[in-house]
Amino acid sequence: MKTLLLFFAISALATEHAIVYVHLGPKLPHYQADVIEQARLFNPDCPIYLIAEQSALEELHHPTVTPIACETLRKSGAHEKYLREKETTGFWNYVVERFFYLEEAMQQYELHSIFHMENDVMLYRDLSELTPLCQKHYRGMIGATFDNDARCIPGFVYIDGKEPLSQFVQFVAEHHPHGENDMVLLAKFRAKYHKKWIDHLPIVLPAYAKDYPLETYQGITVQNPPDYWNHWQELAIFDAAAFGQYLGGQDPIHGVNEPGFINESCIFNPARFSLSWEKDALGRYVPLGAFNGQIFRLNNLHIHSKNLKKFSSSQATPPPSALAPLPLEKKRFPLTTAPLDVVLVASKKQRHLLDASIASVRRYVSHIGRIFVISSEPLTSNAEWIDETLFPFSKEAILDQLFGNIVDKRRYTYNPRTQLDKIHTQLLYLYAPLVLPQLSPNILLLDPNTIFVNPVEFLDAEGGALFSVKDKFLTAHRALGVRLLPDFFYNNHAEISHMVLMQTPILEELLQLLREKKGQEPWQLICKAIDPGKYYESCFSAFTLYGSFALGRAAEATLRPLKSATTLQICDLSKYQREGFHFVYQK
Repeated sequence: MKTLLLFFAISALATEHAIVYVHLGPKLPHYQADVIEQARLFNPDCPIYLIAEQSALEELHHPTVTPIACETLRKSGAHEKYLREKETTGFWNYVVERFFYLEEAMQQYELHSIFHMENDVMLYRDLSELTPLCQKHYRGMIGATFDNDARCIPGFVYIDGKEPLSQFVQFVAEHHPHGENDMVLLAKFRAKYHKKWIDHLPIVLPAYAKDYPLETYQGITVQNPPDYWNHWQELAIFDAAAFGQYLGGQDPIHGVNEPGFINESCIFNPARFSLSWEKDALGRYVPLGAFNGQIFRLNNLHIHSKNLKKFSSSQATPPPSALAPLPLEKKRFPLTTAPLDVVLVASKKQRHLLDASIASVRRYVSHIGRIFVISSEPLTSNAEWIDETLFPFSKEAILDQLFGNIVDKRRYTYNPRTQLDKIHTQLLYLYAPLVLPQLSPNILLLDPNTIFVNPVEFLDAEGGALFSVKDKFLTAHRALGVRLLPDFFYNNHAEISHMVLMQTPILEELLQLLREKKGQEPWQLICKAIDPGKYYESCFSAFTLYGSFALGRAAEATLRPLKSATTLQICDLSKYQREGFHFVYQK
């Protein structure tokens, strides 16, 4: 038996290339068998190794996989140094330490050309086709999937020989005391040794960069765009994470887990691509992408959602697809110059400023009609009161959308950093035109902490709305818009606060688009689209959501600057008036 095992090992090591998975931790992930079966489907003869702790390997029941126990690998000097000085623990330690075990396995088992994939990466390519091409273009280097200049997502990594990986782990041992994760460390290694020890695998078509800038939706660009389509005509396209996340959603531990997720750090928008499946000559489903009629093959998909079975090539029906949506071009809406009805949503805490805000509207905003205050009880005699209970949602209903159990609801409700009141307020603003009786088609939404000190116009002569935007935007606000309408909000975002002129025809189209997406009410979709990681900060603005849509969609909408001041206590308004401010906002 020992002789047979030795013969199998020697035969495997004599081949040109190998697949190596690594798992650190006491138990294998529940999808480990799925990823191995998928790799084996396209690579029936390629050696596959799994490096893991001995206790975890006891769960491995795959006869064609060679197990390598971490405990049997001789630790390198760099590994020992890393263990002495590391600052991270748990998951972020494992994702870095795996590269030390990979390097030690390459040394100890005399591996040369290896493909290392993370355990949630589905493979759709015979690697015997890719090996000579990778050896040609990445000789003596690491080929990896970078999704921006500052981050590598090492879901799919080609390593040509021992030396480049030895160089990387030595680099990690020297730099990791700063606490960076594997994604940042690989990017820093690339910044220092680009095309010497490491280079990009192609993740996007050059045609995409002709139509759109390579930038994240936070506005981060890249220094050298061609790096991101390196050798794509020979190698096809690799998925760092964006395509897999768009098709299957993100990891549930990070919050919203639905198809259509847009990776905030990727330099392209996957929603602009069509993603489909086609059977190859052996009857296996393979993923294809298309952009502006140009079709390309995807070698892998990073299934961040961990639902790997859903993307198996051997199932009877094709895995999930995605069609690139038709772009929402600017259009003209049936707008009017009707008077502006004003809506303020106020709490008892804002009572002291409410009348001053209303008075400033009457004095400085032209063409005003009725003024409404939405609240839990009447707060002023200077406006019409609208009871907030008339709306189709309550704070309790919002909690039901955010959380699945009563313990989390109570914890969030009573946490001093809760945003429940603010989310409720913003939904009241968004739904005001649907609930308030006989409202004008032009509705000025106004924060009651806002005092006008000079004349302000919100309509032009043709009925187009005038908007004022902030220079900086909140990432959480933009991320929410992208989750709701990824094809639109990815490139149409404007941070708007304190006030916005909402026009009914534009609002109706926005709400209808949201309803069509999931078949639910927009307020429910919005709650579910809020990232749980942002529950304790400003995570939703109706002003920003509507304003971004109007500015990107309505041909009549235009920008104009307003001069504003923010203060902790409004005292001498005449000072701001003399200095030409349009309004003052009290925090």
